[in-house]
This record gives sequence, C-alpha cells and structure tokens, in this order.
Amino acid sequence: MQRLPWDRVLEYRGREAEGYSFVSDKGERVDLAPMLRFEFETDDGDVGLVDIRASAFDNARALLEWQDLKRGDYVRVQGVINLQERGSGKDSYFSVKVVEPAPAPVRTTAGKS
Repeated sequence: MQRLPWDRVLEYRGREAEGYSFVSDKGERVDLAPMLRFEFETDDGDVGLVDIRASAFDNARALLEWQDLKRGDYVRVQGVINLQERGSGKDSYFSVKVVEPAPAPVRTTAGKS
C-alpha cells in the first residue's frame, strides 16, 4: 500500500441525505452517515470535488461540528490517501485526520496572462 499525505482548504457546498447499505455476507442493513460535498480550486484553475462521509469527522481531530457547516464555509482537511496495489482486490480509501475552520484561499489566475 502507498500512503500519500493530503492537505487542502475546501469550500463546503452541501450534503447528501443519509443512506444505507447491506452487508454482503449477512444481508444486514447498515445505516450510513450523510455525505458532505466540498470543492476546491486545482493547481491549474479547475474545480475539484471531494465527498467526505460525515462520520469521518467523528474519527478525526475535528475542530468543528459538521452539522454547523453552512454553504460557502471553508475548512482545512488533512488526511492520508491510501492507495492499494493494483490487482490486490482491495479498495483504495481516504483517511481524514484533521478538520478545522479555514480562511478563504487566495484564488489563482491560472491560464491568464
């Protein structure tokens, strides 16, 4: 497995409703926390989207409550991207380590001269 540190300021865009899934081997229903949607400006000026399950805040050092987020709020998210070996049969995933309030980032002028 390859682990890559990730640290980015994100703008909160909203949340998707709670959901559920079924445990494949038991057929039991498992309730899932809401998915929080964030966006950020990439290095080349495009918009990147990040979805983070609200329950990730519970497992991180969160200096804010996800329920208090309002559209347009900025947060700094630090974590680790865990990349599994190709062909391993395992899913890659993102581990959130820290979530904290952040000021709005300075916008780039990529592609403009």
